[in-house]
Amino acid sequence: MIKNILISTFIVLISTQSFAKIETYKIISGGGNDDMQLTLQNQNSKKYTAYCNTKCGDCFEPDDEISTLKKQYIGKKVQAEIKFEQNKGRVAGPSDDEKFYFIKYMKLL
Repeated sequence: MIKNILISTFIVLISTQSFAKIETYKIISGGGNDDMQLTLQNQNSKKYTAYCNTKCGDCFEPDDEISTLKKQYIGKKVQAEIKFEQNKGRVAGPSDDEKFYFIKYMKLL
């Protein structure tokens, strides 16, 4: 009985760690050529560079070679969910099993 409770508790702990939560961040920088990225800073000053994967809206100035973050977005606060996941073909170049941060949700505040 105790063994089953311990196993159940362990499974719950593992599953909750795999889910990202929505936090408040400040946009520091961003851009890219094929795959757009934003560098976001959380309230504890930790910075994350995460791929947008179509979640960043119209934050970028299009260019023939490299798109850059529009100046009005620098320093803006956002609510975002960032998750560390396998590439699975989303980023051009790296293998499918390499892991990166991806923006799963983002809303300007």
